[in-house]
Amino acid sequence: MMALYSGLPANEDNYAFEYKWDGVRTIYFWDGINHRLQSRNLLDISISYPELDALAQHFPDTKVVLDGEIIAIDEHGKASFNLLQHRFGIYDPKEARKRAIHIPAVYMIFDILYFDKYSTMQVIYSQRRKLLESLELNDKHWQVPPLSIGHGHAMLEAAAELHLEGVIAKRLNSFYEPGRRSGAWIKTKLVLSQEFVVGGWTTFKGDHLDMLGALLLGYYEGERLIYAGAVGTGFTDADRRTIVETLSPIRRNASPFATPAARTDAIWVEPVVVAQIEFRGWTAQDILRQPSFKGFRFDKDAKDVIKEIKLKG
Repeated sequence: MMALYSGLPANEDNYAFEYKWDGVRTIYFWDGINHRLQSRNLLDISISYPELDALAQHFPDTKVVLDGEIIAIDEHGKASFNLLQHRFGIYDPKEARKRAIHIPAVYMIFDILYFDKYSTMQVIYSQRRKLLESLELNDKHWQVPPLSIGHGHAMLEAAAELHLEGVIAKRLNSFYEPGRRSGAWIKTKLVLSQEFVVGGWTTFKGDHLDMLGALLLGYYEGERLIYAGAVGTGFTDADRRTIVETLSPIRRNASPFATPAARTDAIWVEPVVVAQIEFRGWTAQDILRQPSFKGFRFDKDAKDVIKEIKLKG
């Protein structure tokens, strides 16, 4: 279940408000014997986060499915997507344990989809939340984050003070709709940020042809990949080299964009890699204004990337 992008809802008393976390959406499955962590694009990421193995101790004889977000906390106590990237794609248990020591993850658990012998997806949100809180899932590596019934504006102000992304409003009488971007959940952003598909790159001019200059970005409208502009900031020098190494194996001859990219210096790639981008808005020509690279999203499928349009509240 995913949220629609909008302002705060008009009748705040009908909603619970939670902070929007800068992490990786993750479903937790426990069948009484084994657990599995599943990303939004259905990858098994269990090995990557060994610090979450012990979560099962809360349900010794009970099957459970939870929904939440894995985050990493930086030295300032802020959720950092850049830091979390160092935990992505680790499938060697020894390396995963090492990274868990240096960059510990926290699972922010905000919903429960199955408990004991019953699905809870047709139970209204307010009751699901009561059940979730009754489990007392609080540890340094997992917790049930705070929420507020009503008072969305105050929650949004608090999110700004904490330098968080924004808030999610969840209608109290709503059911859980798996796979749907539902109006029952509404996200209100403090910072414009979304995923884009990488369709190519340009190199630095001069003597640095092995280094990234900019990524060429787009989003899908149906089956068409629409060009959205280029991002050339937010990279370290190390990023500029490793990203070229990452993209080189998926080079292609022709542009993947259905609309003109207007780049004669582009190196095109298969549109399968997703990047998280912060930006300041859109131009009249539907090109990103002042985009900045935040990291890759290997937990999301390129075909699911669309232009997020803010709904009128």
